[in-house]
Amino acid sequence: MQEQASREEWEAIVGGSWLNKVGVFVLVIGLALFLGYSFRYLGPAGRVAIGFVLSAAILLGGVILERRARYVIFGRGLIGGGWAALYFTTYAMHGLEASRVVVDPMLAMILLGAAAAGMIIHSLRYRSEIVTGLAYLSGFVAIAISPVSSFSVIASVPLAGSLLFVAQRFSWTNMVVAGVIGTYGTYAVKYGTIAQTSTLLSDFASGQLVLAIYWLMFEGCDLMDMLRRREAPGLARAIFPLNVCGFVGISLLYWPSFAQETLYLFFMATGAAYLASTMIRAKVRPPSSFPEGSDTVQRMIGGGYEVAITLTVVLVTTGMLLKFSGLDLNLVLLLEGEFLLLAGLRLKQPYLRLLAAAVFVLPVIKMVAVDIQRVEQITAASASLRAWTPVALLTASVFYLNRWLASRELLSQRFLELAYGFAATALLLVILNFEMPLGNLGIGYLLLALALFEIGLRRNFEEFRIHSYLASALGLAVLLSVNVLGQSSGTRAADYLWTTLMPAAFLAYGATARVHRLVTERLPESERAVVRVISSWAGTVMVAGLAWHALPRPYVGLAWLVMAVPLFEAGLRARLGEIRMQSYAIGVAGLGAIDIINIVPLDFGAAPHASVVIVPAALLVYAAAARMYRLAPERMEDRERGIARFISSWAGTALVAWLVWYSLPRTYLGLGWLIMTVPLFEVGLRARLGEVRAQSYVMAVAGLATIVIVNIIGLDFGGAPHPWMVLVPAALLTYGAAIRMHRLTPEWLEEHERGAVRLLSSWAGTALVAWLVWYSLPRTYLGLGWLIMGVSLFEVGLRARLGEVRLQSYVMGVAGLAALAVVNVYGLDVGDAPYPWMMLAPAALLAYAGAARMLRLLPGRLPDAEQLSLRDVSSLAGTVLLALVLWSALPTPVVAVGWGIIGLLLFELGFSLAYPLLRRQASVVLALAFGRLFLTNFTGMGETFAISHRVLTVLPLIVLFYYLWARLKDEARQQRALPWEQWVAILYLYAPVVLAVALIRFEAGRVLAVVGWALLGVGLLIAGIRLNNRDLRWQSYAVAILTFARCWATNFYIPESLAGMFGRVFAGTVVTASFFAAQFLSPRHGDETLTIEGNWLRRLLIRFDARGRTVFSLLAIILLTVLIFYEVSGNLLTVAWALEGAVLLGVGFAAHERVMRLSGLLLLAACILKVFAYDFQQLEALFRILSFIVLGLLLIGVSLLYTRFREQLRQYL
Repeated sequence: MQEQASREEWEAIVGGSWLNKVGVFVLVIGLALFLGYSFRYLGPAGRVAIGFVLSAAILLGGVILERRARYVIFGRGLIGGGWAALYFTTYAMHGLEASRVVVDPMLAMILLGAAAAGMIIHSLRYRSEIVTGLAYLSGFVAIAISPVSSFSVIASVPLAGSLLFVAQRFSWTNMVVAGVIGTYGTYAVKYGTIAQTSTLLSDFASGQLVLAIYWLMFEGCDLMDMLRRREAPGLARAIFPLNVCGFVGISLLYWPSFAQETLYLFFMATGAAYLASTMIRAKVRPPSSFPEGSDTVQRMIGGGYEVAITLTVVLVTTGMLLKFSGLDLNLVLLLEGEFLLLAGLRLKQPYLRLLAAAVFVLPVIKMVAVDIQRVEQITAASASLRAWTPVALLTASVFYLNRWLASRELLSQRFLELAYGFAATALLLVILNFEMPLGNLGIGYLLLALALFEIGLRRNFEEFRIHSYLASALGLAVLLSVNVLGQSSGTRAADYLWTTLMPAAFLAYGATARVHRLVTERLPESERAVVRVISSWAGTVMVAGLAWHALPRPYVGLAWLVMAVPLFEAGLRARLGEIRMQSYAIGVAGLGAIDIINIVPLDFGAAPHASVVIVPAALLVYAAAARMYRLAPERMEDRERGIARFISSWAGTALVAWLVWYSLPRTYLGLGWLIMTVPLFEVGLRARLGEVRAQSYVMAVAGLATIVIVNIIGLDFGGAPHPWMVLVPAALLTYGAAIRMHRLTPEWLEEHERGAVRLLSSWAGTALVAWLVWYSLPRTYLGLGWLIMGVSLFEVGLRARLGEVRLQSYVMGVAGLAALAVVNVYGLDVGDAPYPWMMLAPAALLAYAGAARMLRLLPGRLPDAEQLSLRDVSSLAGTVLLALVLWSALPTPVVAVGWGIIGLLLFELGFSLAYPLLRRQASVVLALAFGRLFLTNFTGMGETFAISHRVLTVLPLIVLFYYLWARLKDEARQQRALPWEQWVAILYLYAPVVLAVALIRFEAGRVLAVVGWALLGVGLLIAGIRLNNRDLRWQSYAVAILTFARCWATNFYIPESLAGMFGRVFAGTVVTASFFAAQFLSPRHGDETLTIEGNWLRRLLIRFDARGRTVFSLLAIILLTVLIFYEVSGNLLTVAWALEGAVLLGVGFAAHERVMRLSGLLLLAACILKVFAYDFQQLEALFRILSFIVLGLLLIGVSLLYTRFREQLRQYL
């Protein structure tokens, strides 16, 4: 039977099987509501008798039909429903006041048990897990609805035990899982009521005993299943976690209410139970029984001991947290972790060692987060210590012991061995931090680091050396913050300069000497080099700090520069790169100090002028540059020598530039820096020193920037009567530099540098001239002036074949167009011109003249790419300007039509001249016209000859778009259209539909718009079918969806009436009829697989088109369903929807429309949800009973129809 059902189509399965069971269930609920309703002329005995008669009829009918092969599934559904009805009727005899004929609760319990036993016996006859599960579900429900007592809780134990027996016998794993959920769920419901109403300890003890029996049964079942099959299948793996959650969760839910102080005993006892389970699981399913390579998670899922021991550790640890406090908790946690570690080492189980590490984390966290905050003191050996210090020392000792034990084993968990050592060292650092005075803390850290380093060096413990490096880093940080900067409260830097910094410096330099003398075998060369570098740097920093505190501030920078000289010489002679690097750092620090102290705030102390400090510094850095220049190559690498010379020369130039800043007035500062570039460039050119030439370029940029900031933006010209008195010399200098570069021969300067300087110089001159034009001309004519300047520059660049000059002409042309847009378009600042177009028209003529110049230009005078680009840009600018002319000259409603005419002309001219760009411009202009209609025309209210301006302006564009679509299709057939124009043709086909939809909305109004849209959609569908055009059909689908959304969202809420009929009824009826008509007009596609090419969107749309009948049918059905919702009373809505679903099923069978049948099934499913989610709570009793009974009968009838005519209906499915 199962194989036969698996071959059937799912619709037949739903109709013949699922609807049968759901219908019977709904009918039983209706019967139950009937039994609970108090009729005036029908007493309790009569209602019970009717219930038993109907239950027996359903049960008998199921038994009879089940014997016939065709009705097996249908009959078994009736059998289950009959037993459910019989069971509920038995329950109603005592549980429902309206049907109560049995007063004694015990007798009612016996009757319910008898009914459940009958269900179980009858269900086991078929060996069906579903039927048996239904029987046990009824048994649990019987207990749940029985009177609340301790006996009802205890009575669930035999039922759960029998469930496990049956499930084990037939290997029904799903039933065991359901039994766990049902058993603990029933207990929670029943015992929750008892716990809220009872305060007797006996009730709590009996309930906890029942929970323990539950846990033992389900744990034993899980272990037996593991013993039998080794690896639990699928859902059986959920038994263990469900048993844990049920037992522990329910116990914790009620235990604190009775015995909060003994809650730790529960955790300890449960941990002991899971420890026993761990031992059994380790014996039954040892790690060696798993496949090789299985990780911990796989073993946990497969039933290994890991999950049980994890629970044991969690439970026992929680019990310890509840029982112990203070430092005692640290000790017991250390004991637990050490027990796990030793067990893991003895049994060679890495997971136990991981659990031990997790437990050890807890006392460490507690020590760091809680214990160190305690201020209690103890006395040990005449020393006053914190109370937690001995425990911290013990913890560190245990960790060092664990590190030693782990090092004796060949373990794969190397990280644990390292973690124990790191944790122990960290605890020692914490102890030093709290037990030593702050002033000596840095020295203490350094001494600890020294001891750790020696131990790690002598015992070859690499991590101990790492500990020493970390401790030394902390010591240096403390020395810097406390002893140098004096950041601690009550301390000053001067108090510790000599007593702490000097010993620390000696320790640092001693470490440098110790490491330098070590042989490579005792310490790797890389580590030795790093330690030597860091220690020497630390000593140098401390000496520099002494200089900072000892000398006056104005001379600190100069002193650091002087200090860099012996450092460099020492590093040079001893060939120690780190010493030379320290000299470079001190030199840079000296320059920075001069900048911050001596230049920015001008703090020169007693110095009469800046030169007293700046000049010696400049002499030192220039001397350093000369030293680097004269140094022999074998004494220093060329790269280091070049960098040092580079930085020194740059520093000298910067100091001289600052002197110029300090000496000259701001008005002439930029010009002074530009003049300074001339000797710098000549010196760098003749001496062939690239860095000096680079300095000249930087000074030139600085001079130009200063001219822009001071002389242009600030207009700060001092006594100059006109800007050209400052700008013209600057322009002459820049153009002179360009000429100098142009005349230089290649052997003096590389081509790329020469070209770059010439390019920048010419650009600077052009920019200065452009600003002079800005300053001289009125704003109205500025754009036109820059355009004329661009034309002149282009002609010069073209004749002289200078590409950068032509590029400058293009920039000026773009700037002129931008000025026209900003001033003459947006600002409409046209001076005395009466209309804006009078300024835009000459610009358009210039743009088109540029395009004509490019068309007439002889080949070879310009690169082809440049010539074509300039032609295209000029024509595009002319088109934009022409569109702006029409925009400013024509009335507002006619602008879109004018743009449409421009687009048409460009379109035709583009095909005539074979110039595709014109056709692209036509597409853009037409797109703008399309958008302008929505911005201005659709909202217009004017009329001409009783015809609205909307119609007069929109209809021509609709016709134009359809013409362009047809024109492009014709050109495509002649292979004259480009590939991108095929996509534009599609847009031309879609644009008129969008315009038509908007026009109908504004012309027809908010009520009748959907009627017009529906008719438009049908028309598009008919046209698409006749012309075999998918795009038209796709448009019909889009219009249909829009009509559907608008009708639902707007028309169903309209209060107006039309010809005596409500607006939503009329609109909904017309739209629904249109959708049904479109459904039957759409072609019927077979089930053959479509072969579709194209992108994902095209494939989606084609598949959507293949299911057009389905789309229209769904829209019509949904709209009709919503209309019924608004028009039918809420008490009868379920009945109306159910009848609609039945009608849809009938029409679907008659018309061979599967979508209508499926829609009917879906509507019936919605009715099922509604009767339970809404009707059951909100409707009046009689209407609620009517809804359940009618729906149940309809569902059973539909299921019988599917079952009876299954063979005949198979051809439809």
